[in-house]
Amino acid sequence: MMNPSAIGFVRQDISGNGRFRDQAAIHELAQGWGFDLLPVIVVGAAVPAPDLMLLQHVVGYGAAAVIVPSREHIWSARRTITDYCDLIIASDEQTWKRGHQWPPLAFSPYPDGVGRISGRWLR
Repeated sequence: MMNPSAIGFVRQDISGNGRFRDQAAIHELAQGWGFDLLPVIVVGAAVPAPDLMLLQHVVGYGAAAVIVPSREHIWSARRTITDYCDLIIASDEQTWKRGHQWPPLAFSPYPDGVGRISGRWLR
């Protein structure tokens, strides 16, 4: 029987000089939890859509999990990632399973906080 596979994901702009430490934490967690670690993707600030690139790898490899060093590396894409696989934070070993139901996002049709009703501006 094969072990489930996982992809590591590190954002260089967040890790800074700690990049190799963060990659080692991903490797250690994957090994300890019995994952076959696929590539650890390291992206810099110049990459235009790092979350989309990660998702392409998740789908392409059929990964069971994404492992990141901390929430900051993935938080903007957490909903999308958990549509396809588990999400694991190496720093505190927190896990969200595939299909996790995140709380609804607060939505405003006026993203700048300004609206207009009956000719009057609201703040």
